[in-house]
Amino acid sequence: MSALRYDGVLFDMDGVLCDLDDEARLDYLIARGGRDRETLRQAIWGSGFEDEADEGRYDAETYLFEFGVRAGWPITVEEWCAYRSSGMTAHGDVLAFASRLADRCRIGVLTNNGPLLEREFGVVFPELGPVFGGNLWCSSRFGARKPDPRVFVAACELLGTPPERTLMVDDREANVAGARAAGLEAHRFTDLPSLVRFVRG
Repeated sequence: MSALRYDGVLFDMDGVLCDLDDEARLDYLIARGGRDRETLRQAIWGSGFEDEADEGRYDAETYLFEFGVRAGWPITVEEWCAYRSSGMTAHGDVLAFASRLADRCRIGVLTNNGPLLEREFGVVFPELGPVFGGNLWCSSRFGARKPDPRVFVAACELLGTPPERTLMVDDREANVAGARAAGLEAHRFTDLPSLVRFVRG
């Protein structure tokens, strides 16, 4: 790769570094005696619960308890990690590209998720650590969620790169717009070849 015009690149997780299949996650809960599919879907994602977790309204223990209430049984950390990873398929090619970028700039993960995932990244998505080291951040630590521009600015501070020299790679247009509003450059991810072309400029 030629010289980069960025000091840092932030990657979204779900939809960029991995595929996320919500139906597979529901299958996991149902198979373990959880409620019916539509009740689970509404309780977990339709109620605003996960958005609240993304915004940091729960600590990890409270989130796990509240998740268990919605799932229908007192879920353990191990069960929750298995549930979360059951719908995830790593994008090995994107991870390999990020690894190559790490030789030229600082890289990190910025995802809308709660404190339990941030604590359990190594169990839920073990492929991230070897590529990104400790630069794995969930929105909950910032008290807001993407596309709030404050999240992107705070992540740049942790990454140690100025927003104007940082690229955000995200699959959601609203988050791309939020990153740009915060002063970052941003790319809406659709596939790796398009990302490579964008980075190479």
